[in-house]
Amino acid sequence: MNVKCIALDLDDTLLKNTKEISEKNREALDYCLKQGVQVVIASGRAFGSLPKSATEIPGITYAITSNGAGIYNVKEKTCLMRNCMEKEAVKKLLQIIREEISVYEVFVEGIPYASADYVEDPVKFGAYAHSIEYVKRTRKPVEDLDAFVLKNVDRMESMDLIVPELQKKQEVWKRVEREVPGIYSTSSLPHLIEISHENSGKHTALQFLLKKWGISPQETAAFGNGDNDWEMLQLVKYGIAVENASDKCKEAAWAVTASNEEDGVASAIWKYLA
Repeated sequence: MNVKCIALDLDDTLLKNTKEISEKNREALDYCLKQGVQVVIASGRAFGSLPKSATEIPGITYAITSNGAGIYNVKEKTCLMRNCMEKEAVKKLLQIIREEISVYEVFVEGIPYASADYVEDPVKFGAYAHSIEYVKRTRKPVEDLDAFVLKNVDRMESMDLIVPELQKKQEVWKRVEREVPGIYSTSSLPHLIEISHENSGKHTALQFLLKKWGISPQETAAFGNGDNDWEMLQLVKYGIAVENASDKCKEAAWAVTASNEEDGVASAIWKYLA
């Protein structure tokens, strides 16, 4: 193998649109793991919403979650590293949310929470129709999400703002970056603004693990598709974007492989890394 570590984004990268891992991708990952490669999940998801199809693969031990705000041992279900948002940042962000938007989610110690109304009807609040089952299955409903946030103000891994209108999203995002101190912000989907502690980012969490393992970025590959992946792809020698990736992700990539629907991860492993 040309690498000692592979970091993998899940949604729209390793996973097909059905949220499943294809047989070809699984075979390629099994080969890498048998060669002693450290394969790590790198997702914007909270730990509690990671699919078992990925976390239960023998040999995969760690997952970067919440866009780098947390690193978990997926077998022991324990947290190796967590960067919670500063209290004042959470309170200021909550003020902006109240003034600007109607729905948001929060990740608290690996568990995703959302308002009960949103969980009941995600599409009504701007979620994609194909995500209905995912939202209902993974989000814990809360009747008063604002009160829940204030009660858990020092335990926030991430706060995700749901803003369906593009212009409104850009306006809110600019205000957040201007007024909220000590944050890292990114966006994996057109309707999301994902906010966490300033020391977050998949690239930062990956650096933490590489140091732990004694592996250099030059011995590492990373796969991604979204604007929350480009820094991770830029960090490593083999940063690989799938064909369905965002422009920003592709620009940061060392190579572009086939789409998530066409086993792009497997194709790149056999072509560049094996």
